[in-house]
Amino acid sequence: MSGLNRFYPVTVLLFLILILSGCAAPRTEVRLQEPELAGEEKRSPEQVQEIIKEAMDRLRRGLYEEAKQSFLKAERNSEIPEVRREARTGFILAGAISARSWPESMVWKEELDVFLEQNPDKILLRSEVLEFFGRIAREHTSLEEENLILKDQNRNLNSRLLNLEKENITLKRQIRDLEELSNLIEQQKRQLLE
Repeated sequence: MSGLNRFYPVTVLLFLILILSGCAAPRTEVRLQEPELAGEEKRSPEQVQEIIKEAMDRLRRGLYEEAKQSFLKAERNSEIPEVRREARTGFILAGAISARSWPESMVWKEELDVFLEQNPDKILLRSEVLEFFGRIAREHTSLEEENLILKDQNRNLNSRLLNLEKENITLKRQIRDLEELSNLIEQQKRQLLE
C-alpha cells in the first residue's frame, strides 16, 4: 500500500476517536449510496456470523471493497439488531479504509456520525476490528517515521547534489581557463619559433 493510501485509514481512525470523544465537526447533508446486492435473503444467525467472519478476514487481507460488500450482506441478511449494528459498523469502517480521496473519507465520516447518533451506546466493535485499526495506526506511525528519515536523507542528497553541481561549474570554468592559457602558451611558442 502506498504511503498516500495509508494516510486515509489513519485519518479515519482519528475521526473515529474524535467522534467517540465528542469532538467531531458538525454534520453535513452528504449521504452514502449503498450498492444493491443481488440475491438477498434472510439467513440464519450462524450464516450471518460466518459472513461477518469472512468480512473480517477480507479486511485483514486488505480486500476492503470485498469486506464492505460482506459486511453489507451480513447487515441486510440479519434480523438481530446487534448483529446488524456490528455489520454496519464494519461496513462503515471498511468503507473509510478504502476511501481514495479526502472528500470520500469525509462522506464515510459523515456516515459514521449519523450511525453513532442513531445508535448511542449500542456500537459493537469486535476486538479484531480494534486490533486491525491499532495495527494500521502503528504501521502509519512507522511509515511516518520512515518518511521523515527519507525526507532528511533526500534533503542531504539534494544539498550534496547542489554542491557537486557548483563544483562541476567551477571545474568547467577552470578547464576553460586552462584551455585558454594553453592556447595562449601555444601562440607564444609559435611566435617565438618564428
